[in-house]
Amino acid sequence: MEIPCPLPAGITRHDYGRTRGFLARVYCGGQCTRRLFSYDKLGGELAAFEAALRWRSEVPRAPEGRKQSGGYGYVQRGLRSYRTATGELRYYDAFIAWFWDAEGKPSSTSYGVAAQGLSRASELCHEWLIGKQAPRSREPSRERSAFAEAM
Repeated sequence: MEIPCPLPAGITRHDYGRTRGFLARVYCGGQCTRRLFSYDKLGGELAAFEAALRWRSEVPRAPEGRKQSGGYGYVQRGLRSYRTATGELRYYDAFIAWFWDAEGKPSSTSYGVAAQGLSRASELCHEWLIGKQAPRSREPSRERSAFAEAM
């Protein structure tokens, strides 16, 4: 077996410092159950990936025919890291927002406390998260329709 690219929904690769493995997530009834499968403990990347797939198939899920609406997300304060052009690893204080859609696909954003200020960084993350959770309408807005009719 080969590790597919892209990874299946609900499985992400984590290669950050000492954390190296696959994180598997299952959503059921608005709750997220997750487990990390370490490369080192399971004997390599392929073994960890196979264990994550096996675990996801065994964990109970929501009954068939019932789809979860929206998604799941949270905001927390933490450290973000980046590498400079010279390869030096640097950290900065930030508010980080995470969101997983109904299919389990993750997305995130962060705002630095030094650049935005404590309350503004938190506010921006919460606004981003609310925007991700809001239902998307495919119909044009009334303002746009009224403008088009006036033309």
